[in-house]
Amino acid sequence: MATIVIAEAIATVGVDALKAAGHTVHELSGQPRDALAAALSEADALIVRSQVKVDAALIAAGPKLRIRRLVLGPFRSALNPIGVMDAGFVAREILRQVGWNCSLVIVTPNPLTYVLMPLATVSRWLYFSLVSRPSP
Repeated sequence: MATIVIAEAIATVGVDALKAAGHTVHELSGQPRDALAAALSEADALIVRSQVKVDAALIAAGPKLRIRRLVLGPFRSALNPIGVMDAGFVAREILRQVGWNCSLVIVTPNPLTYVLMPLATVSRWLYFSLVSRPSP
């Protein structure tokens, strides 16, 4: 299975779901940036939330990494006890969609999100394809 580096604290149920699926998980929350870059040399995946800034240098440190977008609906957690979906369900669904090789992973009870997010992604791609100049 995959080697996954977690750069920030995530819910324990998410870490447990990754381990239960057979993945090797390295939790590096609070570690220096160079330790994170070193761990990425063998990693298949990097999980971040919003504190760790992923730049070109960090991506270059992980030659096997692939960029994915993740859209999550409201799920129950310590931060959101009123959420609609269970965190364990969300973790399993993310793993299932990544297993299907999806670039845009969507987990939400809102059916409009499944229509509008892919349309927004394609629209952005088309816009930047038309207005960007090729590199010399």
